[in-house]
Amino acid sequence: MSANLVLPTPEDAARRLPSTRFRGSKRRFAAPIAQHLIDLEPKVVRDPFGGSASVSCTADALGIKSHYNDLYDWTVTCARTLLVHRYTQGDLDRVQAKVTECMSEATPGFISREFKNCYFTKAENLELDGLMECLTTTKSTRLHDLVFYGVAQAALAKMPMSMFHRASLKQRTSHVDRKSGNSKIWNTPFHTLVPRYIDEAVVYTWRRRTTHMVTQGDAVTQCRKVGSDTALFLDPPYINPGGGVPEYSEAYHFLEGLAQGEKAWAAGLRRGGRHPIYEARATTFEHAKGWTTGVNQILGKVDGGSVVATARQRDSPGARKLRELLREKFRFVSSKRLQATTIFTGTPNAEYLFLAT
Repeated sequence: MSANLVLPTPEDAARRLPSTRFRGSKRRFAAPIAQHLIDLEPKVVRDPFGGSASVSCTADALGIKSHYNDLYDWTVTCARTLLVHRYTQGDLDRVQAKVTECMSEATPGFISREFKNCYFTKAENLELDGLMECLTTTKSTRLHDLVFYGVAQAALAKMPMSMFHRASLKQRTSHVDRKSGNSKIWNTPFHTLVPRYIDEAVVYTWRRRTTHMVTQGDAVTQCRKVGSDTALFLDPPYINPGGGVPEYSEAYHFLEGLAQGEKAWAAGLRRGGRHPIYEARATTFEHAKGWTTGVNQILGKVDGGSVVATARQRDSPGARKLRELLREKFRFVSSKRLQATTIFTGTPNAEYLFLAT
């Protein structure tokens, strides 16, 4: 980094992040991650499990370029919106007008038919059908991605735990104690939420300091050499040995189908269960053997660079295994216990932040 560059504090970097919703998102840990990046002073951050793009956005706040990668179409589309594209006020006005028009003129379609009484109300499904038509008819990739970002963030905001792993309409509309989610947002229509998140994304791109690389594919394949001027942020998928936690492909299948379009969505939709599920691609990292092998392969690409990594205490493999793998390769490995999560099992599962140099 330039000696003349005035860096924000870690807390300032964390405050610059847009709203992102993803299981395991590092948005809430942005400040300690930013502190490690400030100390390491890399020119590039490699983020092969990019997810919500929180780490790449944190790097941007510090003026550091990032290489974001993820497996899924929907996460990569959202990441391009935040990290690659630039928008004008004219773009924002045109997109907002088209989104509003498509929702107001919507007719029942694929979502209303296939996901009736599943995640969203009849009125919400109708608005989603209109938004799907908006996505289909928006030919500019840049503007299409912006529309999708707004739809995805709105849909996630309205879902308990921001996931689609079970039919949750009854939970959303019943008068029960809620451990996750916000009933006010749950009851806010898409025609209010989608423009809000589109506006937020555009404003974020106006503040963005640089343009980043975004790729899609397997983390091992896409992760490039981590040289002396590079930091690797390693955040492999959570694995809960006790079960009861959905795989990422199941948790976000609705958005993956939406990102791929009606034809592919319809062809890959598995019907007949408790709720329809789109057969999105799964990652080998969601299984213990694949997790360990893959993490080792990625660490094998480190050639003089440093690693910042996260893993949870009770996962298997998790923090203990990751610490072991890091110590096999690096002379110095430190760890810091972060906030514990309890959302699924009710049992605290502390996240650890590692630094390996």
